Amino acid sequence: MSHPKRAQAARDLSRRLDGADVVTDPSQAGTPSPLRTSIHAWRAADPGATHHLVVQDDVVPCENFLRRVRQGIRLFPDAVLAFYANWSSMNGAAVRLAAAAGATWVQEVGGEYFPTLAVVMPTAYVADYVAFAEPYTAWWGDDDEVLTEFVLARGLDAYVSVPNLVEHGEQDSVAGNGSHGIRQAACYLPDPGHTHEALAHSIELIPWLTKGRAIALARTSGNGYPAYVRRPWSDMATPFKVDTMDLHRAYQRLVAAGPGLARARDGLGELFLSSLWNVSVLLGAAVHAEKVPVRTLTGERPSTVDQPVRRAAVATLPIGGVAWTFLPEEHLARYAREVADVAEAGFVRGLNGS
Repeated sequence: MSHPKRAQAARDLSRRLDGADVVTDPSQAGTPSPLRTSIHAWRAADPGATHHLVVQDDVVPCENFLRRVRQGIRLFPDAVLAFYANWSSMNGAAVRLAAAAGATWVQEVGGEYFPTLAVVMPTAYVADYVAFAEPYTAWWGDDDEVLTEFVLARGLDAYVSVPNLVEHGEQDSVAGNGSHGIRQAACYLPDPGHTHEALAHSIELIPWLTKGRAIALARTSGNGYPAYVRRPWSDMATPFKVDTMDLHRAYQRLVAAGPGLARARDGLGELFLSSLWNVSVLLGAAVHAEKVPVRTLTGERPSTVDQPVRRAAVATLPIGGVAWTFLPEEHLARYAREVADVAEAGFVRGLNGS
């Protein structure tokens, strides 16, 4: 799905995707509408195909992207699959935790917006989705929340790839989302390797760094469909076998160990840096305490965390955590080394159970 302003980018991406069709926003006047364009893209499904893939024109696919999409279809033939999660989103938090636990897929959290940069859906659902979505075009422009409504209303299974299989490009937003800041994947590798397939599912507690503070996402259920509510991060301490006072003292020792971290604390604020530390530790502690249900689907799950995937997931914690705050990305970049050290040290501490 594309817009005339990105015609060249769409053609380039089409070539990378075996000559995929390009569906352009049919209305040139007024504000561009991702929802309107996406409906036309879904309607272009081949009725003889089992599944239909829709990608936005500003994504960068990983190597062997289509092979991974087909593998996802084989594993979950009746599900809606997303191949991207924003680094500031609830799904992004779930992707990080799944990556830490050695999973290659994670159950979509529901209740947020559905990440629509790259999605595959069984063609059996497409006509129903188009009919469901069309009435929204009169007063709504975004497709991500409408797809969430559809998945919830129909009770469909939905999963997100780990790591993410596409990265969000750096082009200016044509849909008016420039104020959202930099938006990229929670965990992306240009050439991910997989020796197994495993699904992280039914996760009770997910640590999340959002708007500069630590939050616990707690699993609940409404009408039999899982959803997550926000709780204080300390709700994770007991089940994750973390002593909050030990956690705080360890953070203080870390910051006192070098002037660089003290400057980062002063520049970014105590709340942000300590929250980054807490979430990093809790990510590792969840794995150590075996609080991430993972079902092996194919092959044999490695006994140790996949290092490149884990590093990619932990590395986006700081930048994802400053979204929707008064801390601009360029200010965070001044302390890139320091926040990376905090995130890495915290994760390792939690993973080791210390």
